[in-house]
Amino acid sequence: MIRVVFMDVDDTLLDFHACAKNSALHAARTTGISLPEHFMDTFMRFNNHYWHLIEEGRMTREELHRIRWASILEDLGIDADGQEMERVFRKQLQVSSVTVSGAKEILQFLSSRVPVWIASNASAEQQRGRLERAGLLGYVRGILASGTIGANKPSRAFFEACLETVAPAAPQECLMIGDSMRADIAGAARVGMKTCWYHPRSAAEETPEVMPDWTVGDLREIMNIKALNTMEEERK
Repeated sequence: MIRVVFMDVDDTLLDFHACAKNSALHAARTTGISLPEHFMDTFMRFNNHYWHLIEEGRMTREELHRIRWASILEDLGIDADGQEMERVFRKQLQVSSVTVSGAKEILQFLSSRVPVWIASNASAEQQRGRLERAGLLGYVRGILASGTIGANKPSRAFFEACLETVAPAAPQECLMIGDSMRADIAGAARVGMKTCWYHPRSAAEETPEVMPDWTVGDLREIMNIKALNTMEEERK
């Protein structure tokens, strides 16, 4: 039986690619930069690389903020102020809230059965604001962010802190839902949580590091998880 659900935000509840693209275009207009059509390929390549370094403890968020857009613009051959681009980009990203299909429906479903907590590597303030603008914040019990915890997903320390928050629920009574096999699924599995890998059919093929308990291509498929429906029956 599942007693608590933890959910990732970016590319699970909110469409990070769309949010980042909108924020980047806004920042480019504001700073007078012309971005080529393919700029998001470059952005995602650098952003994913730097976030992997953060997850491994080899880079800090402050370092990412200092070099991300400078590196992207240099790779694109654009001579511009990467620091200013980063500043405007992050400010706009904090108010960008494009939802993933099915996000509201699944939060309504889950929160009517069990407490739902956000488990994110982004700042709690940023995710709170974005979820509120998307109309999703009211469905979650709270936000557990790596900056507040002092450890990043996928570390044991991050997920152990999540478990401490919802004690006395046992690890096997907690479900982690997320799109990242590395940060969400493998990390949660190491501390004994149940896992649900959100892996859209449009996503690139990926070899799982661990075998998730469930894999869904659409968030609404989570409604078919028997352990969650059993919880509803016992509440009636």
